Amino acid sequence: MATIELYADKVKQMPGLIQDVKKAVKNYNSELFSLKKKSLRINQSVCNMDDVVSSIQASTQTQEEKIESLETFKQNSEQFIEETAGIDSDVADVINKNKDDFYDKYDYLKPECEKSGWEKFCDGCKKVGEWCKEHWKLIVTVVLVVAAIAVIVFTAGTALGPITAALVMAAKGVIVGSTIGGLVGGTINALAGDSFFEGFEDGAFGGAIAGGLTGGIGTWLSSGGQVALSLGKTMLLGASADTVASLLGDLGDIAIKGEDISLGDILFNAGFSFVLGGAFVAGGYGLGKILPKISIPGINQGNGSWAHVWASQSTRSLRHGTKVSLKTILKGIGSNIVNEVWDYILEPFKTGIGKWKESWNIIPAN
Repeated sequence: MATIELYADKVKQMPGLIQDVKKAVKNYNSELFSLKKKSLRINQSVCNMDDVVSSIQASTQTQEEKIESLETFKQNSEQFIEETAGIDSDVADVINKNKDDFYDKYDYLKPECEKSGWEKFCDGCKKVGEWCKEHWKLIVTVVLVVAAIAVIVFTAGTALGPITAALVMAAKGVIVGSTIGGLVGGTINALAGDSFFEGFEDGAFGGAIAGGLTGGIGTWLSSGGQVALSLGKTMLLGASADTVASLLGDLGDIAIKGEDISLGDILFNAGFSFVLGGAFVAGGYGLGKILPKISIPGINQGNGSWAHVWASQSTRSLRHGTKVSLKTILKGIGSNIVNEVWDYILEPFKTGIGKWKESWNIIPAN
């Protein structure tokens, strides 16, 4: 289209150029006529001007013929320009209509230079939506972590009850679970030759869900952490939390990403997560019995340690309604992480088995 328009502009300039040439020829013809008149006044005795006059007359006739030819050419060129402009306009309309029809049908093939500002804005929104759709687990994890931080911050300065204590421990489980699950999942994925980010996203999501459920429900069942849960209840709690994380992950991939996961695969994944979660809870419990407890003075060992401050002040708050500071809550979370170190040490093996499961032909890789 740009070439046609450029050619049309050049053609439109032709009449003006022809007019200039025609004017020049007329001026030249006028000069010849003047020269002819002057030459006739010359005395024949001085010089025989017959040949000169004949030559001037012939040249004058030639110039007059050129003027007529230029006039004819000018008229023809103007007619040609009108017809060309009309054809160009018709062709442009047809091209634009076909182009618009084509881009309406195949909008993804439309080049950026053809798009309007609104179309570019809509494309940007579409890309953001596609990214959010593809990485919904990461978005959910971030929301859970932000909510967990808010629970911890706003709980400070209030009296703990069973529900409040459960919320604090659930928040702790979300933060710790997403961090450890993300780092371990990303590392395992990278070692397997896959994307660290994808492994981090899946691991953080599963860790946040399982950690939040385990911390919250476990604290509620233990009356705010004052009663130790039996191994059977702990195993059931861990297995159930991993199962919920698996179900939410598969159902979310189906509903949000549109993945094709059969009911059999969903149930298999859930069952596998249940068995694996319970087994590793038992493994962590057994490892803690065999290996010495991690004890760090000032954190989870001795009077005045983080663990001691949290235990005494949280118990007093649960029984007598006293307020607990943010500092005390953070100390309790820190000491709790140290006490559960054996569970976290087993996490890479648990994640590795889950990664190995994805290579089985009986289920799809999520």
